[in-house]
Amino acid sequence: MRSLTTAVPLAALVAALAVAAAWTVRAGWSDLRFQEQTVPATERAIALTPGQASGWVRLALLISDDDPARAIEALETAVALNPLDAQAWIELGLRFEAGGKLALAEQCLLRAAAADTGYLPRWSLANYYFRRNDAGNFWRWGREAAAMAYGDPSPLFRLGWMLTGDGIKMEDRLGLDRPSLQAAYLRYLLDRRQIAFAARSALRLAAWNRPADTPLLLETCDRLLADDRPEEAMQLWNRLSQSRRIPYSALAPEAGVSLTNASFAIAPLSRGFDWHVRPVPGASAALEENPPAIRVSFSGRQPESCELLSQFLPVEALSRYTLQFLYRTSGVAPGTGLRWFVLDGDAILARGDSLSADRESPGEFSFATPARCRFVRLVLGYERASGTTRIEGSVLLRGMKLTSTAAPTR
Repeated sequence: MRSLTTAVPLAALVAALAVAAAWTVRAGWSDLRFQEQTVPATERAIALTPGQASGWVRLALLISDDDPARAIEALETAVALNPLDAQAWIELGLRFEAGGKLALAEQCLLRAAAADTGYLPRWSLANYYFRRNDAGNFWRWGREAAAMAYGDPSPLFRLGWMLTGDGIKMEDRLGLDRPSLQAAYLRYLLDRRQIAFAARSALRLAAWNRPADTPLLLETCDRLLADDRPEEAMQLWNRLSQSRRIPYSALAPEAGVSLTNASFAIAPLSRGFDWHVRPVPGASAALEENPPAIRVSFSGRQPESCELLSQFLPVEALSRYTLQFLYRTSGVAPGTGLRWFVLDGDAILARGDSLSADRESPGEFSFATPARCRFVRLVLGYERASGTTRIEGSVLLRGMKLTSTAAPTR
């Protein structure tokens, strides 16, 4: 026979297991009711497990907006059961705000931020102060939210932009001190066409020297060029060069370094200050390796006027430049309209001679820069000459060199 001292603990254990089993069953039924996502089912679930704060929060979210008092009562029960439930505090604060009880709303949102040091309470407070037109508190909580932002932070950027309309002030006030956040901000500026603020943001991002940011920074370089901001574009391009994110030397027109990828040893990026290979119906471009060169081919179905290759060149004003190169054509008759151009904005500064040579030959093309000219665009283009048919053949180019042949005129 077992002793009484052995039987009592065993009985207690059996009773405890029975209570646990009963609780498991009740919790299981409660979860099933919660999953139905209706007010009656949620109320039945709460009746089974009334001490769970999350159940009261679910109930508040399901209650119709026509009964705000009942939703507030459910949320007050939730925070009484669990004062560290940040979601409950946020929901309660939003309902107090909707009812015009602003002091209570602010207190609830601050309680949420004290209970949870994460992003959501700080984003909620930034939103609240934005709606109250309280810029000081918006920037305080917006900065804290930015410091721990995850996913897409553009909603925070949108609120900041509506308050200031100044991309530099917003960047400084939010304290974008993580590269992922800086990249998201730059993307936001580009998407909003706020190119005037993009250069500074791009340089800050480039300072982190992350390989993953290179495509975005090259896109920014293109957008700066398209927005007639070549100085800022060159500064960004040179930063990418110095950090070896692009395989080219930094540009320095005062030292005679203006032409990029002159040998065609690297496939053109079609970005920034590298060669841009234009997509032209009926024409194509391909690199050749030995020796390095680029071949542009024409099917005879290309437009009568088109750009094939182009490159932005930083130059010195009031200087004379000479472009030298080796080339060979096939099926391109003399005087048919394949030539180099140099443009200053939309104005054509110079046209080269029509290109045609059955054997590899040296080519040369000169142009002069006017006063205050800092950048030009070098273009290999085709303009069908009057009385000729569209060319059908190719041109091979290599060994390009750009030199300044005269000192600036003073």
